[in-house]
Amino acid sequence: GRDGLNLNKGKYRIENFIQTDAAINPGNSGGGLFTLSGSLIGINSAIATRTGYYQGYGFAIPIDIVKEIVIDLINTGKVNRALIGVTIKTIDETDAKANKLSKVEGVLVQDVVKGSAAEKAGIESGDVMLDLDGVPLTSSSQLQALILRHRPNDRVRIRISRDGKQMTKDVILQSINNDDVASNDKNLKGDPSESEPSSTQPASIESLGFTAAPLTEDAKSQNSVSSGVLVTKVQPYSEAQERGLYRGAVIVKADRKPVANPAQLKKIIDAKKPGDVVIFELKNKDTKQIVSMELQDKKN
Repeated sequence: GRDGLNLNKGKYRIENFIQTDAAINPGNSGGGLFTLSGSLIGINSAIATRTGYYQGYGFAIPIDIVKEIVIDLINTGKVNRALIGVTIKTIDETDAKANKLSKVEGVLVQDVVKGSAAEKAGIESGDVMLDLDGVPLTSSSQLQALILRHRPNDRVRIRISRDGKQMTKDVILQSINNDDVASNDKNLKGDPSESEPSSTQPASIESLGFTAAPLTEDAKSQNSVSSGVLVTKVQPYSEAQERGLYRGAVIVKADRKPVANPAQLKKIIDAKKPGDVVIFELKNKDTKQIVSMELQDKKN
């Protein structure tokens, strides 16, 4: 959670570092930061120094951020960054009082980019973002780290406070280059014509909390499969996350039936009711994994 270092001058920089007393000298950047038990927890990136050598303050990129980037590079050869399209700052005590908040929480929207996902969703300058997909927001760097786990065209739900009144906005994230834009209002609200996705479209499994997309040729090759679907998003605190489903997993069977595309998977899930348990078979190169999940009520 260490930020405010200005180590990266890029327009879309994310500042969310682990601060460490471990020696990080020139040439150590890109090396691992490990615990004493050998767990990789970060990638060493910088030092705070006046001499150019170690002075006691090192900074590493947290491994959860690294994992997201690695998956993108493996699957697509590039990092697919998503954007809300806002300029933000962490709320302090004065901001909280000015915005009629009962406690110091959230992230203040200072500006909204014209034509951005935020503008299309109705977010305005002066709004306070309180949580994202149910996760309370405590700082601007935390919000950036949460968005990093998403991809362009993902839908996120943001609870905001405006003039002391709370409301929720559904935001379809855009890409950094605006190659992918938000869906129109009809689709965002759930147009019945979109209830049956085609075999080439991603499918959102809301009752379990994950999204599946068609398999890429790279994913087929890397996982030694000819058919299945690729998990592209897992909602925090969802049944899918709790049961161990992860982004990048390949689902080859659901309810013991082979799955060839997202529409087929969605059809199997939609035939179930809340409380039913579905068994998924995952494939990862030479290994298989069985994961069972209980369907949740979409309203909850």
